[in-house]
Amino acid sequence: MNVPSALVLRCESCGEETRHRVLHGRLGGKGDLTFQGTVKCSQCGTVRSVTHQEPRPVSIEIMVSWMAATERHTLELAENATLAVGDRLAAAGGTVEITNLEVAGRRVGSALAGKVDTAWARRVDQVRLKVSTVRGARTTSKNLFASPDEEFEVGEILEIGRERLLVWRIQLVGKTLTAGTAPAEKVVKLLCKPVRQTTRR
Repeated sequence: MNVPSALVLRCESCGEETRHRVLHGRLGGKGDLTFQGTVKCSQCGTVRSVTHQEPRPVSIEIMVSWMAATERHTLELAENATLAVGDRLAAAGGTVEITNLEVAGRRVGSALAGKVDTAWARRVDQVRLKVSTVRGARTTSKNLFASPDEEFEVGEILEIGRERLLVWRIQLVGKTLTAGTAPAEKVVKLLCKPVRQTTRR
């Protein structure tokens, strides 16, 4: 493993846990990782020699689902870190939520990272919304991607590509909004009508 560029340590001079820039050093240890070297406190500038130990990370196979595809990635965590179904963490270039954990051939709700054989997750940093546009007797559909907490409001105008669409209904699970707002993660479908372009002279 490469020597880290920085460590979070308690500074002996200012008494705070701060980021320390690694000036030089080396990693070793058969069990836990041991760093020996010289660091500089980003808060007060104190330079000192340190020996710092932390659990050696383990690599976990994580299968991340997004839309119709599932991709294999690797996640590095401390061996004694706990993983649980429902946990959200950074992986696969975004934020994922753990949906299943496999330990010794069994699905479990939580486990130490060092015991996990495979983790399954889904991306939660983006959601795909179905946008249905009614044009007389014809309805067309397309996808819109948004962050889970982005709010959509009945009556707002969306610009999708070259189209301007008026949101006139928001379909949620079990009900349809004719007024008000809803976060993207709760939305099943946006029902829209095209907005006619007017030309000013």
